[in-house]
Amino acid sequence: DVDTASLWMNRTYRAWIDRVLRGPAVAETGFAAIVAAAPTEPDWVAAFAARQLEELAADRADSLPDALASAVWTTAPDSLASVTAALEKLAEGSLRAAFFAAECRLRAGDTAAAERLYKRVEAWKGPDHLEPFRMVAATRVGEIKARDGRYRSASRWYERAVKHHRDVYRVDWMLEGRARRFDELSRNGGGLTDEPVLFAAPQFFYRD
Repeated sequence: DVDTASLWMNRTYRAWIDRVLRGPAVAETGFAAIVAAAPTEPDWVAAFAARQLEELAADRADSLPDALASAVWTTAPDSLASVTAALEKLAEGSLRAAFFAAECRLRAGDTAAAERLYKRVEAWKGPDHLEPFRMVAATRVGEIKARDGRYRSASRWYERAVKHHRDVYRVDWMLEGRARRFDELSRNGGGLTDEPVLFAAPQFFYRD
């Protein structure tokens, strides 16, 4: 039972990460499979997946093409500029387009431009179903600040991320822990011993 529960939790987290990083087309497949299977352990997984499918439909109201969203982490580096340009054309009217444009900038190593876009996303007013994008945008800013040694600012951005958290099991604990870690570094000195990895890229989570 424990192993089965862990399996369904893993599949649920992966589908949620797909929604934020790879777009609705990829996430929809994962959430639909969970709803169809209707697992009873953990008892929150099926209902959560059903709500996520509803939110995917709401996400798509901005008319951002699914293929463009999924292209961020699947396009070859030498072709990424065209994806970035297409997303930035839509970024004025679409929070998700601005978020995915920031992801392109991050992937290209332009952290200054990425940070500006992530800050826009985090401050963007709009419906609650877009909170996951605001939350991850805040973590991205936090990681950029931490990479530059600005640990107190990084901690504060993680505190902002917590405010955008919405019922993703224990993710708030992870965000709070990261905020505390950066706060400790700001007070005690020292530095990170590894590269920032939280929500870094799909390949971090997909090692099958």
